Amino acid sequence: GHPNLKNSGKNKEEQGTSKSEKKMKLTVKGGAAVDPDSGLEDSAHVFEKSGKIFSATLGLVDIVQGTNSYYKLQLLEDDRETRYWVFRSWGRVGTSIGGNKLEKMPSKEEAVEHFLDLYEEKTGNSWHSKNFTKYPKKFYPLEIDYGQDEEAVKKLTVSAGTKSKLPKAVQDLIKMIFDIESMKKAMVEFEIDLQKMPLGKLSERQIQSAYSILNEVQQAVSDGGTDSQILDLSNRFYTLIPHDFGMKKPPLLNNLDYITTKVEMLDNLLDIEVAYSLLRSGGQDGDKDPIDVNYEKLKTSIQVVDKDSEEAKIIKQYVKNTHASTHNSYNLKVMEIFKIERDGEYQRYEPFRDLHNRQLLWHGSRTTNFAGILSQGLRIAPSEAPVTGYM
Repeated sequence: GHPNLKNSGKNKEEQGTSKSEKKMKLTVKGGAAVDPDSGLEDSAHVFEKSGKIFSATLGLVDIVQGTNSYYKLQLLEDDRETRYWVFRSWGRVGTSIGGNKLEKMPSKEEAVEHFLDLYEEKTGNSWHSKNFTKYPKKFYPLEIDYGQDEEAVKKLTVSAGTKSKLPKAVQDLIKMIFDIESMKKAMVEFEIDLQKMPLGKLSERQIQSAYSILNEVQQAVSDGGTDSQILDLSNRFYTLIPHDFGMKKPPLLNNLDYITTKVEMLDNLLDIEVAYSLLRSGGQDGDKDPIDVNYEKLKTSIQVVDKDSEEAKIIKQYVKNTHASTHNSYNLKVMEIFKIERDGEYQRYEPFRDLHNRQLLWHGSRTTNFAGILSQGLRIAPSEAPVTGYM
């Protein structure tokens, strides 16, 4: 159950402090963000010892109970005086159910001990253990990457286009593939919980772990695994990649089609993670337009193809010829054609130049995937991913 609450006044859990209504503005100090619900973000920082930051965001999904819970734990140290607090908050994802508690501790030692006890009670693991073991009905730590916050990234795109040297069509393309709102929209479509897993907190390692779980669950479903095995894997998957199903029960990962949609979701998240990391990387050159800065991060030459050129005519003809009859509910119009050359691609292609079996193929993808595709090339699914039949 929840920690024993002896708050003055009304129990915070009953009040149901709404998490989703507030726009989370995190104050990052010394590598970690103080939870704004503590009321101490302006006067304290997250305690750090031997390079380890005493802050944990935990998740627990229980499909049988229909719950998707979170638990946050922080040890806070006063910015000026020798004072310590342990702060925790908890609740149901996607609802306003939840509460929090701030405890002032008599000393640093007692604060650390209290934090360690709470962490072990909630997760079944020691705070200091190198490898985490997930136990049934216990919380699992979510990786939180306190990089530059979104506001800093947004600044990179504020004056975009005012002094760019790039052709207008290329500028528009760069704006489109680095558009933060499109990335968020894609995540909402996947029912990702943006409060718990905002853009900047997508981590490649976490996505790789989620692939491994989908691999296991696909095996289990194919081999007629037990209900409890599929339930456990589903709970682990939703704990790792927080979803927001509101008050609905998180669906069981018990059929191959649904598992395939989740694999596709992870493929997209990997590309969004690449795009957002690129957006955050490197300093801002005051003399350069943000569009040009982002263009350079792709390490790819992008040229506009003249619409009247022979090349353009061939491509338009191919678009017409290969428009599948099953896609007859819309017409395709070619707006722009770009010629792409990634750094080093020419050299990589050289050994295969004389092979005869060459074919031109289409590859359609969400705009949010193109920063990943252009900067890293088309990638095959990671080794952790299950083998699926999707295109």
